[in-house]
Amino acid sequence: MKMRNLNTEASFANSPLNDVKMGNSTATAINDHRPKVTDWEYTYWPAFAKFIREHHLVDFTKEQLRLCEEIDLPLLKKLAYMSAEQLFELSLQSQEDLLQHVESNTLKERFEKSMKQWNDDDLKIVEQKDIAIEDFISGMQVRKQSFMKFLRLYTTDMDLALKILEEIDIHERLCLSAGTEQYLTIFRKELNKQLYFIEHITNTVPGGICIYNLDTYAFVYNNDGIYDMLNYTKDQLTNLETDILTTLVHPDDIARLQHDLANMTTLAKDEVRTIDCRVKNGHGNYIWVRAYISPFLNGINSESKIIAFITNIQEEKINAEKLKHSQEQLLEAQELANIGSYHWDIEDNVLDVTPQYLKIFEIDDISQRSEYIKRIHPADVDRVMSARDRAVNETGVFDTEYRYIVNNREKIIWSKGKVLMENDRKVMKGTIMDVTDQKYMRMRLQRSEMLYKQAEALAKVGNWTWNIAAGKLEWSDEMYRIHDMEPTQEVTYDNMREVIHPEDMEMVRTAVWGAVERAEPFDMEYRIITRENNEKALRMKARVMMDHNGKVYKMLGTVQDITKEYYYNQQIKDSRELARKIAETSPTLIALYDVNEKKFDFVNKSFETVLGYNPAVVYEQGGEFMMNIIHPEDRERIIKENDAAMQQANAHPPGEGEDEPVLDFTYRMKCSGGIYHWFHTYRTIFDRDKEGKVNYVLDISTDITKQVEAETLLMQNNTQLKQSNKSLEEFAFITSHDLKEPLRKISTFSERLSAKYQDHLDGDGRKYLDKIASSAKRMQTMIDDLMALSRLDGNDAFEKCNLNTVLSDTLSVLENKIIEKGAVVTADKLPVVSVVPIQFRQLFQNLIGNSLKFAHPEKLPAIHVSWREIDGEEVKGYNLPPHHQYIRLDFADNGIGFDQEHADKIFMTFQRLHSKSEIEGNGIGLSICRKVADNHYGIIQAEGKPGEGAVFSIIIPKNPDYVKKMSVEANQT
Repeated sequence: MKMRNLNTEASFANSPLNDVKMGNSTATAINDHRPKVTDWEYTYWPAFAKFIREHHLVDFTKEQLRLCEEIDLPLLKKLAYMSAEQLFELSLQSQEDLLQHVESNTLKERFEKSMKQWNDDDLKIVEQKDIAIEDFISGMQVRKQSFMKFLRLYTTDMDLALKILEEIDIHERLCLSAGTEQYLTIFRKELNKQLYFIEHITNTVPGGICIYNLDTYAFVYNNDGIYDMLNYTKDQLTNLETDILTTLVHPDDIARLQHDLANMTTLAKDEVRTIDCRVKNGHGNYIWVRAYISPFLNGINSESKIIAFITNIQEEKINAEKLKHSQEQLLEAQELANIGSYHWDIEDNVLDVTPQYLKIFEIDDISQRSEYIKRIHPADVDRVMSARDRAVNETGVFDTEYRYIVNNREKIIWSKGKVLMENDRKVMKGTIMDVTDQKYMRMRLQRSEMLYKQAEALAKVGNWTWNIAAGKLEWSDEMYRIHDMEPTQEVTYDNMREVIHPEDMEMVRTAVWGAVERAEPFDMEYRIITRENNEKALRMKARVMMDHNGKVYKMLGTVQDITKEYYYNQQIKDSRELARKIAETSPTLIALYDVNEKKFDFVNKSFETVLGYNPAVVYEQGGEFMMNIIHPEDRERIIKENDAAMQQANAHPPGEGEDEPVLDFTYRMKCSGGIYHWFHTYRTIFDRDKEGKVNYVLDISTDITKQVEAETLLMQNNTQLKQSNKSLEEFAFITSHDLKEPLRKISTFSERLSAKYQDHLDGDGRKYLDKIASSAKRMQTMIDDLMALSRLDGNDAFEKCNLNTVLSDTLSVLENKIIEKGAVVTADKLPVVSVVPIQFRQLFQNLIGNSLKFAHPEKLPAIHVSWREIDGEEVKGYNLPPHHQYIRLDFADNGIGFDQEHADKIFMTFQRLHSKSEIEGNGIGLSICRKVADNHYGIIQAEGKPGEGAVFSIIIPKNPDYVKKMSVEANQT
């Protein structure tokens, strides 16, 4: 038996509890108002559940197991294969889970999950069919009793206890209501599976029923009537030898029985045969039985099984023998009829009985009378004695039925008697009869009738009979319910025509009278409008009956309410029509392809309007058509990609709740004019067979010829642009390299001139010489910065880099200037990020150097570096992709600041906010910083206030390698 999860409300009763015990405790005082439980939420129960879980879980579990065994909970029988330790451990887990859900007020989610598992037959310990309605009702009683037992350990406050019990009751009512509905839903599902079998049963007289396999010589099914008739329990029959026939059948009857069974292979579909033989019952006695045998299912050829209705004909056989004898054998006849008679002298209390009387009561002689009176069912004793006293003292008639218990069996005894005066003495003469079989047969018949009516209601199927000659209709109860009528209302053919939908009237009339004229059955769907103005869709099946002249005189049939199915199917038809119209008007190619038959089930008109081919040609040639129009250079690639995709789809079908993947292919197809166009096809699995293999694929193809041509042109332009940029970089490098030599000579000769002729120059001469040297130096710095800016594009290898190390290196480079300025540089512990290290060193050096350069003349410079992670929501205003994670670095200083209206200007090359005489520099440093941010797919921004300082912020993706990959793919596309 497969293991299933017991953690479900459907098995809530199997939830035993804790070894730890705790003394009485008094709960905190609560308000007197009654709890209002809304949507499965509780006020007082959760704290009580927590108390049990923390202090009494083991005892609580044991108590529930004890109560389940005490009431013989049906579900426990399904768990008999488990050891006591396994059952306890499983129950302990289940109870802890239940109590935790009570604590967290999540019982609704737990219950709904359990109901879904039950509905999907996904229980881990038991199967769906193992859960009975008794498990719900008895299980909730057990759980409530267990809670009540531990309630006194939790609180002595009666008001609190009552409120807890009230919340438990509310929860049980919720569970019972939903659980009962779930049970009925599952029952409805199982009902349809049993209809064919029920049909066979209802076509036979109630009695013992079995199904026998002629190939394996084994019984496939026995009903309870077999066990009652033969006085065996189910286990006794199961434990008999393998060949039950030779074990039970009388030795003199075995050969004849085997011969008859061998001939059963010739049974026709509707044929019924009988076999009489003697069978040993549970008391060791042989009784005569008669089997009415017919093929199971549709005939012996389809399956070697027979179904038999078996009845006890022992009395029939004995009576046949006894009828040959004289009337003097009355006592034996009484025994055959299972009737005993008695004569009771009321005044002397002397009782005279027949042997059958003793047999029925299973006593040896009348001296044991007091013993058999004690065996009357306790619930019936007072009623029997009262009836006897009324007969003796008032009515003179004794007629009662009661239960009698002997040898752990219950019998139903029917006793009748009449009080007479005999020889001036009051006596009672009467009979007793063991009516156990008849009583239970009546009960079974009543139950069968009840189940039949329930089945009608559940399936919404009513039965009707129409006596055509008399014009009389007879309906079952469900027919009245379907037509919104009361069973007291009279129905005729004429007034039933009034409720048929006007649009369906002629169709119904033609079908009904056509069946009468042709003496043929019919099956049709039609609509009615009931007197309650409800429109319903019905399905009617009918057959006719003919008299000895071959004339139809009666019609029998069923009507089923299929309103939901009818209008649901109508919606499906409408949806399909809408989908077809959408597909036909779409400018894209839409095709549904049968991969097994290699043909198209559907192609839209775009095959003609876009490709220029008649759809009839596509249908006729199937997959071969597509292969013929695909460009030869693309054909082999497409075949390989398609084969690989199909192998993957067949090997790995999606799981429950998963969508089919969508694949895409790009290739060229030849139009009818001979010109090839580019197409992009999106493909998905449309249908699979029972084994999960692909049956159909859906292709949607778009003509992307113009897009491909535009992309080709764009790629050419990009290539030319890259070549131009590369030429510019080479030009910048060569130009800057060639400029360095003249500048070096200007600097060298100006230094020599100053050293040699310093004393011979007047003030203006020295001033001019200094300006020459200073200008050459600035020109040299500008060339170096331009070189640094041009080199940034060549260094694009991202790697993990500890920014703390980058900061440390930067401070080492700027150490002299930091000391000179008296600056204090602080920083958070910086992260390890994926960057281009050489570019980020340049970034740190330029930003910190910029803060030192623009220090406030009246303050010691203070610079702080901080960072944080930000998500896509924060970068929406920066024109950055919102679906990435980002790192933000902030460089804050207390320098001279700037006006915010110049925030963008400062990052432009050669742009300055101050004159060279005020602040040294050439306006390239911050341009390099922006270039670094751009190279890292991020941004840099600045915020400042004059005289208060500035904050420079760099925002880069946390995973720039991924962004770089996406950017490259986008450019390629």
